[in-house]
Amino acid sequence: QKLDFPLDIIHCVHDLTHRVVRSNSQGLMKSSFNLGPLLTGEYDAVIPITSRGLMMNVGELNGSVAFLGYRLFPDDSKGPAELSNVIRNVGDKIIAVDGVST
Repeated sequence: QKLDFPLDIIHCVHDLTHRVVRSNSQGLMKSSFNLGPLLTGEYDAVIPITSRGLMMNVGELNGSVAFLGYRLFPDDSKGPAELSNVIRNVGDKIIAVDGVST
């Protein structure tokens, strides 16, 4: 089944796929990538993609790709990643996306 997403969402996901987090689990799905065992303080995360994108802000912080916060839907409701607290803290470094190091 082909899904049609707005071009800006496709670009956002493409960009984040090359820069964001280790794909995970948290019970949602298992990653097929073998990045080795997690180090102390690291955790895996699967970011749900909504019709409005990932509903989170990512950027550079002290020379690293980092989580900068969640975004709300236009009706001010929280996205699924925030509701599940997928990314734990503002400032958490994103060290890989789909097994590719940032």
